Amino acid sequence: MADKIKLLVVDDEELVCHYIERRFRRKGFEVLFALSGEEALVAFEKEKPDILILDIMMKGIDGLETIKRIKERYDLPKTIIVSALDNQEKIEELKKIGVSDYLIKPILLRELDNLVMSFAKAPKARLR
Repeated sequence: MADKIKLLVVDDEELVCHYIERRFRRKGFEVLFALSGEEALVAFEKEKPDILILDIMMKGIDGLETIKRIKERYDLPKTIIVSALDNQEKIEELKKIGVSDYLIKPILLRELDNLVMSFAKAPKARLR
């Protein structure tokens, strides 16, 4: 990829972040990660990622609140929720606020790969 796509991975499990980071760096992405919603907001402000992979259940600012705070200032980039939470009502709420897709843990890596690669072809998010 000539112009690297920025991917921000947000999960309170550091091993998950590192695994996804390595996987997509090998595919040519610029990958950043945050271990909390608070770290994600700082990273998003600084880096303006094109794709966001986000866990919902985290201590402090959870994934839903993180998304809402990002949306207050920016267009939400392509966003994939990766969560153990299998709650249809919550999934519908997330889709209404602009989440692109929702994967239930444990995820199929091929499915995550396919989503990220399809989103990488979409136009970059624009600042408000």
